[in-house]
Amino acid sequence: MLDYAYRELYQKDSVDKKISISYDGGKITNTDLYSESFELKESICSESELRFGSCEASMLKFKIANTVNSLKGKVLEVSEVLNGKSDSPFLLGKYKVDSDVPSGDRNYRNITAYDSMYDIINTDVITWYEGLEFPLTMKEFRDSFFQYMNVTQEETELIQDDVLIEKTIDADSISGLKVISTICELNGVFGHINRNGNFEYISLGEKKTYLYPDTDFYPSDTNYPNQILDTKYESNEIPTGSYISCEYEDFETNYISKLQIRQEENDIGAVYGSGNNCYIVEDNFLVYGKSSKELSDICIRLFGKISGVSYRPFKATVKGNPCLMVGDMVKLCTRTKEVEGYVLERTLKGIQSLRDTLEAKGVLEYEEKVNSAQSEMKRLKGKSNILERTIEETKSMIKNVETVLETQIKQTASEIELMAKKDEIIALINLSAEEAKIKALKIALEGLVTVNENVKILEDGTIVAKNGTFEGKIISNSAEITGGSINIETSASDDSVIKLKYQEGYTSIFPGAISIRMDDCNTYIHPLMFYMRKGSTDLIFASLNTNKIYIKGATSISGDFSVSGTKSRIAKTKSYNDRLLYCYEMPSPIFGDVGHGVIGEDGLCYVDIDPIFFETIDTGQNYHVFLQSYSEHPIYVFVKQQDYFVVKGIPGTEFDWELKAKQLDFPIERLDENIEPEDYEDVDYISSASEYLNNYEKELMDYEY
Repeated sequence: MLDYAYRELYQKDSVDKKISISYDGGKITNTDLYSESFELKESICSESELRFGSCEASMLKFKIANTVNSLKGKVLEVSEVLNGKSDSPFLLGKYKVDSDVPSGDRNYRNITAYDSMYDIINTDVITWYEGLEFPLTMKEFRDSFFQYMNVTQEETELIQDDVLIEKTIDADSISGLKVISTICELNGVFGHINRNGNFEYISLGEKKTYLYPDTDFYPSDTNYPNQILDTKYESNEIPTGSYISCEYEDFETNYISKLQIRQEENDIGAVYGSGNNCYIVEDNFLVYGKSSKELSDICIRLFGKISGVSYRPFKATVKGNPCLMVGDMVKLCTRTKEVEGYVLERTLKGIQSLRDTLEAKGVLEYEEKVNSAQSEMKRLKGKSNILERTIEETKSMIKNVETVLETQIKQTASEIELMAKKDEIIALINLSAEEAKIKALKIALEGLVTVNENVKILEDGTIVAKNGTFEGKIISNSAEITGGSINIETSASDDSVIKLKYQEGYTSIFPGAISIRMDDCNTYIHPLMFYMRKGSTDLIFASLNTNKIYIKGATSISGDFSVSGTKSRIAKTKSYNDRLLYCYEMPSPIFGDVGHGVIGEDGLCYVDIDPIFFETIDTGQNYHVFLQSYSEHPIYVFVKQQDYFVVKGIPGTEFDWELKAKQLDFPIERLDENIEPEDYEDVDYISSASEYLNNYEKELMDYEY
């Protein structure tokens, strides 16, 4: 509980309370607040069972008269003065406004704000992580993180501060929540932003006393845990006059008697303790690649930190006292039982008539399931030996994530499967009563392998077979056929048979009608020639009998798309058939959006840029807004920010707006020169194709006669 000079006043009746909400540009007081609407929700763990490492943002909600300018994005500092004791106002915290929404009747506005934990848990910190110089201690790791987030930590020593952290993951993104929750989890604490706006590590103190053996009895892990932090709590007793109601469970949570740190389910990892109530830390990327000794040391220290936690789950309503903090232990004397538990969640409501809802969820014992910060990241370090057995299947798997090696044996009643993997290369053997399947990048055979009397595989890899039927593709760097001819048959008509011929200067030519099937639609290109010049990666299309190529179905081009003619869209009309609408061209890559607005009673209209559209444009550069008023009154752009702009004018004036901005990732392109490849200018593809087809027709006639 906070040591506030006038703390006892919160327990008394008829105490005048004056709220002050200060921000850059103004202040909100009791007179501005609508109908005693003030709510502060704080939490260190709102889950159904206690999870160490939880980090949750505090939320402030209130209603204000619709006379104050928009507060969205403003940082609020909230304080309270009791009975005029202005010499020592009570600080309720610092919060950033996330939403400012007017009521339906516009009599008031609903304000929702969060503390800086909200920004921490929603920020992508992959740039920070990739820029670290590994290895570093956990203390250095967390200090660097909060320096990057520009958030002050309350000075404290954590039990794992000397543990070395190495780079163990490779990911496209990492949330701040993932980083800070994994730190807190391994140290048996919770993350919270305190009333001064600083990040604070909250520990749940022990309420039990350990029984230690005699000094002449040799200590061991089963007798008592090493390095227990003796931080026993004294409960904050709720006075009888402050108690209103309480619901509670018939049990107190069992003490954690065993701790397991592992990388994934069915992995052994490190285990400490021997009881039945096992707390599991799973998939924490800070311990990937740790040796058994390192994991064991981490496990022992963490067990000593969390094993003394026990409480009765409850939910109570009491007279409001903001000096009581999440993480504090409280004692309530109900009519039938004395209830003692931690404040894991609290909701403080009202101003003059202040009410507190205190809550702690929990279970008697932990179930065997994942109970930690989850990760969707690729591991770079870590070893595991996992054996899984069910009545239908036995699976053995050994992994070394650091060297990207993995082997697996899976057995059922009908088959055995062996798999070896390195990076993305997989070798697979599948054995059943009917057949044996082998899949690998390379198969090494020692000696002669006889499949049957018609098929043999020689030691040098040569396959000897009487006949061969291939239902799929045949791909070879070279091919040699002697003593026979090649016939290529297709399901199409004879004039569609494709004949391959090498011609000097080209890698290959594919003449004739070509049909490409894509799902339920056909794409026909007829007739067409594909050219690929030697030493080039460019593919050239040439049409023989028409200046157009028709493609039916969706077409996606990844990269630049340039044309020398016009660009148009086919629009169907009811009376004038299909018509072409031509593209509007700009010297630079530009995106645009349009909309409609009305000037509000305050003479302003805030126009938020569509968040999806915002991520396609570069508003860091100057963008352009064009206005069209629908009245005789003038309007103009009053403020222009990256994600919104403000139009000023006479209240009630309707207008249309158009926004144009540079496309994202194309900041400097303007009237770029189009350069055609010089080595294709002297090639007459149409003549080459016609000549080839004429020769091909002559060959067919000679063959027929």
